[in-house]
Amino acid sequence: MRGQRGEDHWLVDGLRERGFRVAVVDFNPRVSLKVAAPRRGLRKAASLWLSWRGARLAATTDSVLVAQNYMAAILSIFVPAPRGYGRAPTVGLNMILMHDGAGLLPRRTLHRLALRMPGTILTVNSQHLADRYADLLRVPSNRFAVLPDCWPVGAVFQRPTAEGDYVFVGGKRRDWPTVVAAAKACPEVPFEIIARRTDWPRGLVPTPNVHVRLDTSASVFYTALRECRLALVPSLPGGNLGLLVIIHGAMSGKPVVATRTPEVEPYYPPDCSRLLVPLSDSRSIGDIVNRLWNDEQEVLFAAEKLQSHIRAEFSPQSYLAELAGIIEGLRQRVPV
Repeated sequence: MRGQRGEDHWLVDGLRERGFRVAVVDFNPRVSLKVAAPRRGLRKAASLWLSWRGARLAATTDSVLVAQNYMAAILSIFVPAPRGYGRAPTVGLNMILMHDGAGLLPRRTLHRLALRMPGTILTVNSQHLADRYADLLRVPSNRFAVLPDCWPVGAVFQRPTAEGDYVFVGGKRRDWPTVVAAAKACPEVPFEIIARRTDWPRGLVPTPNVHVRLDTSASVFYTALRECRLALVPSLPGGNLGLLVIIHGAMSGKPVVATRTPEVEPYYPPDCSRLLVPLSDSRSIGDIVNRLWNDEQEVLFAAEKLQSHIRAEFSPQSYLAELAGIIEGLRQRVPV
């Protein structure tokens, strides 16, 4: 079961190559729905449709439902099975449970009810997240499986260089006050920030060496990442981990300084541990940025090591092998 763009065809092809029979539930790419409803409402309606269609199809074909949008998997669990059939075992990919925002309590209640159903697995990026979510939602830990994010199929890994004339910082739910404080300690280093307008703290004033752009396109975002000298991913407690930015930064041949978390650490080899900094520690960020900015050889060394490690350890082939194991394990627990 795929999302609106259906771009992850490699996942379907890879599972088929491993002997799985795969039926795809997707949107009709010929139908443009942008004029029919506001985009946000359309996404919700689309998720409900996918959940209903996927759950009913999986139940009637004795299949395992795999949803690339984990919320579609959550919703599908509440879809009644057709008469004479049982509910299909379900795998939802890439769960991220936010710790704040509107509707927090209803969302957690929905997750808790869904995960108490037998035959349900949600994948997360680390065992630390699995344990944390199990404790937070008061559900068995075996409702989660570890499936780290991989680099995209067809990725082009660029040769590491020390070119670029700014530090890039961008993404959703970043620790912007800490970034600005770190930039203040690096007055000679230009910072290029791309943030969501809704995430930028009211009253936070950038220092003169910080240029801020809000709500850009994905193309502008990733172009800025590719053209920087080094990137920075400062996470908030319980917020977005920035793994996609770390992976794409490494693909672009850039060293990426990131907040040290159990989810992020596996993406960094021992040679790059100095790129990991404590949570909300502007002094540590300023120190590593200054050191890298003034040492071209260290930039190249860190970029090469990080890229080699991510390329070897987090490939799509590894992701597919892990996912196939999760599906088979669920089939053994809940025969279909």
